[in-house]
Amino acid sequence: MTTIGALENQHSWATALDARLLLDRSDDVQEPLRVYADPAGGHPFCIFVAPA
Repeated sequence: MTTIGALENQHSWATALDARLLLDRSDDVQEPLRVYADPAGGHPFCIFVAPA
């Protein structure tokens, strides 16, 4: 699976758990990532997938 494919899978998982997307940098070639707010307290967290 590509890095972007893995990031998409994690995005689906996070949003299914009601995380709110705050920042989308999935198009960044060096470090694709997304920043979310957790549903309980709104605290930010990042999901990124390191290249193989």
